[in-house]
Amino acid sequence: MGGGPETMAAQAAMQVVQGIAQRGQMRAEARALDENARATETQGGYDAIDALRASRAAIGDELTGAAGSGTGLDGSVADLLRAQAVENQMEAMSVRANAGMKADGLRSQARARRDRKSTRLTPVTCQN
Repeated sequence: MGGGPETMAAQAAMQVVQGIAQRGQMRAEARALDENARATETQGGYDAIDALRASRAAIGDELTGAAGSGTGLDGSVADLLRAQAVENQMEAMSVRANAGMKADGLRSQARARRDRKSTRLTPVTCQN
């Protein structure tokens, strides 16, 4: 199963071309993962803002309802609304943190694609 120098040169050229194509594909995947990480962080920020906006609207509705019914805004009502506001803030922070962790994972995958050792060529051995 020996091959002359022409066969070995053709095999080497084929490996080079395949290696270049594979590296290009890995880099494209890494760019896509980086963009997905950026989009994930951005969406996490928007989701956190939406959660805060909704919670403020709900607290406003509760304040309006309490004031309209003649209930004072002190004591247990104020404590309940304050606790709800703090809980909603924590939820928004959690949404943003989760998006950040997911984005970090995507960036880690992108780094792995860029640094993958399998894209390096292996030497062609002569089989005589």
